[in-house]
This record gives sequence, C-alpha cells and structure tokens, in this order.
Amino acid sequence: MKITKIAQQQKQANRYSIFVDDEFFIGVDQEILIEYALRKDQEVDQNLLDKIKSAENDHKLYSAAINYLSYGMRSIKEMRDYLHKQKDKKEKEENSTAPSEEVIENTLDRLIRQGYLNDLEYAKSYVRTNYTLKSKGPNIIQNELKVKKGINEMTILDAMDEYPEEEQSENIQALIEKFIRTKKSLPPKMMRSKLYTHLLTKGFDKDLVNQHMSELTFDDAEDDQEDMLEKEADKYLRKHQRRFSGYDLKQKMIQSLLGKGFDYEMIKIWLEDNEAELEKNE
Repeated sequence: MKITKIAQQQKQANRYSIFVDDEFFIGVDQEILIEYALRKDQEVDQNLLDKIKSAENDHKLYSAAINYLSYGMRSIKEMRDYLHKQKDKKEKEENSTAPSEEVIENTLDRLIRQGYLNDLEYAKSYVRTNYTLKSKGPNIIQNELKVKKGINEMTILDAMDEYPEEEQSENIQALIEKFIRTKKSLPPKMMRSKLYTHLLTKGFDKDLVNQHMSELTFDDAEDDQEDMLEKEADKYLRKHQRRFSGYDLKQKMIQSLLGKGFDYEMIKIWLEDNEAELEKNE
C-alpha cells in the first residue's frame, strides 16, 4: 500500500486528507502528519495505518479537551466526566472509534503535565470567585468542591486559605445589612430567627454567625413592632371574628401573632386593650 495523495483541507488549514492507493483513508491534524513524517508515495502497511488512525483519534480527544478548557478552568473530575461524554457520543456514531479508558487517562495525564489541569489552583480560584461574587460561606464552598468538583479534602483545606475569617466577617455583615434592609416588615424576634437561618444556609460557621448576631440590637425594628402588631392583629381579627369569639378567638389571635414572631407580652397587652372587640359576638 502507498500514500498516493496528501491534500490540505480547505476549511481547516491545519488538517490534511490522506489518500492510500487513490482512496481517501483519513483526515489528520498537522501534528500527526509531522509526527509520522507522512509524505506522498510513502509505502505503508496496515500496522502503520492503524497507528495513524489511533493517533488521530487521540489528538481529537485532546483537542476537544483544550476547547473545553477555553471556556474556563476545570477540575480533573470535570474533565474526566467531559471526556467520558465524548466517548459515549462516539460509541453512538456509526463508523466511529470511541476512545478507550486508557486513552482518556493518558489525555488527563498529558493535560496535568502541561499545567492545564491543576486541582489546587482550580480550587483556589473557585473559593475566591464564590466568596467575592456570590458571598457564599466556607461550608457551602467546601461541599461544592468535594461533591460537584471532585477535589480531595487536603486540597480543599489548602484552597480555603484563600478565604480568611476577615473576609467571612465582611460577607456576613453585608448579608445582615441586606437582609434587615429587605425584611423590614418582620417583627424583631422573627427577623432574628430568619436572619440566623439565612446565614447558616449561606454556609457560614455557627460560631462566627453567633458572634455577629450577638452584636445586633434590632432597635429600629423594636420601635416599629407596636405599629406592626396593631396592623397584623386587626387583619387577623377581621379574618377570625366571624367564626370565633371570646376565648376561642383569643387563642386564634395568639397563635397567629406568635407565628408571625411577635412578642407574647405585647400580644397580651393588645388583647387586653381590645377585649370588647374580641367579645362582640359572644
């Protein structure tokens, strides 16, 4: 067998079509052409042709990996998952050779050696991005790195040095200010409870959250609580007055207002001040 023609492809200047005995054999990247020193009139055997095809398939997988990296940094797990998807896609195509597990691992090793894949650098970048742009707490970030990105625990611990406690405190304070600003209608007790849950849900440690919560007074919210209670109580009174009265109505009112986070002593005062209204239907 002989290579009878090597033609540069029109749409991709770095790729060449190889013809063997005047029949199209395969399209290869320029790197493969150089690696195997392919030339017109070169004598080839089946063993060499198989090597060329295998090398081209490996190169395509590597090129796909590089393209995937062009959109952003990836962890080794993310890249491995991506390469397996490419393998699955090839297995579904007719007349197509899917890369083996060995080829996938070799591709990963090559990317690691070349510095394209580095789990520590990836994790550090992930930590910085998520605390700077998304105000996530360390617990959530660590969990995402472990579960979603496949980073090992020692690497995660090293990467978390990028998120010092001072930065965590700044994020907690910013979240507190935003929460209070947007939840002004909540009574102080409920605001405190919901804020505490909100900060834990964002992934911050309890000790640091408790430290910040202990410094909050909710003075403005407490000053407004009486007016807020008055409005809520009037609304619930209208809602339940047709069906209940006296003791039953009082219990309904207490349950409803406690559920809204109002202080029990303030509720009792309101009930005493509106005794006549509560007993209208008795």
